[in-house]
Amino acid sequence: MKQTSLSLFLVAIAILFSGQAPACSEHAPVDQLKTYLKGANMDGVQVKSISNVVLIEGEVATPAEAVKLQKVVEGLQLTEPKVKFQSSVTVSEKAWLRLAETIQREIGSSDITLQFKGKSFVLEGTAQSEFVADRAVEIARTHIKAEPALATFTILDMMRLAPPKP
Repeated sequence: MKQTSLSLFLVAIAILFSGQAPACSEHAPVDQLKTYLKGANMDGVQVKSISNVVLIEGEVATPAEAVKLQKVVEGLQLTEPKVKFQSSVTVSEKAWLRLAETIQREIGSSDITLQFKGKSFVLEGTAQSEFVADRAVEIARTHIKAEPALATFTILDMMRLAPPKP
């Protein structure tokens, strides 16, 4: 994290815990968010102000960036109670595809695939046993639970069991 974004993040946290909101102009939250975004290299996110509403739109590269941005916005909401913040920031689909690839490698079975579709990770293919199928689901579930930005995602188990060997 660059010094500018770290400084802004620490200021937001300090304000959050102090319970004191400094006097700010109408454009201060927008300026603070733009400074944070520039320092954090979140070029895919734009900030606009319409009346007392701050609109935050765009795409971030990783789930961690989405969480950091959300915490900064929460800190600003405490300092600017009269300003309404609306965020429609999403995480890049490439990030979810990379996560699916990572989980796929950890599952380690060429007969089972994991694909990202919408707000779901879909396990497909043929598991050689119930143990292999359960293990694949648990690996995917562990990765998804570890990532706060995935709280609304689901795992769809579309796997089949291989027929028993004669």
